[in-house]
Amino acid sequence: MPVTPVPTASMNAASPTSRAVFRSLAKAIGATNREADGLRHQALAASDDDALARRLTALDADDPDGDLGVEARLAVWFDDVDPDLDEMSPELASRLASIVGEGDGQD
Repeated sequence: MPVTPVPTASMNAASPTSRAVFRSLAKAIGATNREADGLRHQALAASDDDALARRLTALDADDPDGDLGVEARLAVWFDDVDPDLDEMSPELASRLASIVGEGDGQD
């Protein structure tokens, strides 16, 4: 799968779990604001915000240029979450399912 460039605003963000950061990542793979907000809500409902923020900050430190792309960051968001993809377009659902599948077993 090709790597989607990480939006500049999402790199090394002061608040890596913020709504704006997540929206920029999700929109990079074709999500609408509504879909992005729903996905973020699912991830935060199933994850500890502080732990998630630490994992995202560590990824930024390991990948300062964003070479791993949006996919790696979204895989971290959904590392412990099985997102409900029923409410989104089939294209986005397929893309996110492949990203989440790629993230399985990675820390």
